[in-house]
Amino acid sequence: MLDKIQAFVSLAFSLSFSQTADELYTSQSTVSKHIAALEKEIGMKLFERSSRRVRLTREGEYLLPYAQRLLADSQQFDQAVASCRQEQTKTLDLYAIPTVTNYDFFKAVTSFMGRHPEIDLLFHEGESQDLAEKLRRPQDLLFLRKWDDKMNPSFDFSKMMNWLCLFQASLPWLKNSR
Repeated sequence: MLDKIQAFVSLAFSLSFSQTADELYTSQSTVSKHIAALEKEIGMKLFERSSRRVRLTREGEYLLPYAQRLLADSQQFDQAVASCRQEQTKTLDLYAIPTVTNYDFFKAVTSFMGRHPEIDLLFHEGESQDLAEKLRRPQDLLFLRKWDDKMNPSFDFSKMMNWLCLFQASLPWLKNSR
């Protein structure tokens, strides 16, 4: 059903079967079939078609915002599912400045990995401000030497091994490793 709704919304804006097919990476005949199937399912015409023109019917105009919300909700649902999957896989992204290797940071990371083999660690390095912008998920951690006033004030932080560890939310398995 979502493919049909997507075809409806896309065609409502482009008013072109060929452009809609291009946008959806499909053929014009598939777009036409999706529209015809949707119209049959709901029992009303969404578009007036002529040999040279496509335009929304009054019913199509009325239903368009609902279809757009349905697609937006579907995208949010997909993002929530992806977030849940990410939580289940227990992947921890560690962000740090390049000089982190000059300290005992990796000894602590190795120790953490020994205590938590179920967690996959991904390490990224860069400059403090650039890395702070990448800190998006609750399980992401950023290690730096000092607080930068340009940092997001909503970050929580903890002092670990003379490093500031910034994160968005407390994690149960992080608390146990301090």
